[in-house]
Amino acid sequence: MSSITEMPELVIENIIGFLNFRAVFTLRQVCRGFRNFINEMKKSKLPDSKFRKIHVFLKNEEMIRLTFTWKFGSWFEIERYFENEKPGFFDLISQGMCSKYFGKDKSCSIEKDLEIDQVLEVLKFVLKSQKSILQELKFEFNISQNSIIFSKLIYILKSLNQQFQTDSLRILGTKESQFLSILPLIDSKTVEDIRIFPVPQAFNLTINWGMEQVFETEQWKNSSEIHFGFSATHLKLEHFRHFSISDICFQSISAEKLNVLKEFYINSPNFKLSSLTVRHFEETENLSNAWGAPYEFGVYQNWYFQTKNSKILKITCRYLVIGVLFWFNCIEFENVPQGAIIQD
Repeated sequence: MSSITEMPELVIENIIGFLNFRAVFTLRQVCRGFRNFINEMKKSKLPDSKFRKIHVFLKNEEMIRLTFTWKFGSWFEIERYFENEKPGFFDLISQGMCSKYFGKDKSCSIEKDLEIDQVLEVLKFVLKSQKSILQELKFEFNISQNSIIFSKLIYILKSLNQQFQTDSLRILGTKESQFLSILPLIDSKTVEDIRIFPVPQAFNLTINWGMEQVFETEQWKNSSEIHFGFSATHLKLEHFRHFSISDICFQSISAEKLNVLKEFYINSPNFKLSSLTVRHFEETENLSNAWGAPYEFGVYQNWYFQTKNSKILKITCRYLVIGVLFWFNCIEFENVPQGAIIQD
């Protein structure tokens, strides 16, 4: 009797066409023949994996963690790591698909490389199968851009020769090159929300190096919402003010530039909300001269300005130990408190 792997390719493709992603994912693990055949199939022939979120975490040279969340709320993880006290890797896939532990010799670098490559192969297959737009795609790099595992990941992503579609993109890293490795691979027509942050272990959030190449990408320019967790000494307002929603941090800023930002928001038809943290602000008097006396409410100072779209731009200021927080927010006229002055 002939093996199913000896069937004509068209027949096998038609069979796979009736399967869902879970079934095809399981079929890849049956034997090398199936795995190779499925890996070589065109994207159009594969079932949609229909994931809602994908998280790629490179913890160190010996660990990569993938987390996939399905649209209906289930999730599964594939985790590989090597530890001195318990050598081996742990493979966990929830929802009853499989859960097993294998002992490995940590000193064997060949085995270690093979396991990492297997995880990256799974990621490649998942991304290739993903046809629906992700709700969130997240990359976390707790390693240098010169690491072998980072290079392997970027090679895998580029080898798919596609731009990944997601509503929200989150990247945690330490260097501009890490962000630049991911941003051009994202479909600029679908991404609406970009979040760039330092990894949690990076206690110094101040950057003295430039991010100009990041700011010049189509993905940055086309996104409507930005959350930028770094505090830089040379950030320019023009790189941030076009966003409808933004959360940014400056080491310092002048009252003159704050006034420029205010005028831009007043005339912007798409502006909604902006949060600005300034670590060092010493121009309180100049700000009062430019905007007049604030309407004070507790610890908050507020100014109100008429916008071009008949709404009110509310600017709130609060002084904290970490610096000064400014909130720019478009509100309706009826939400302006009595006694507050609306400036033209």
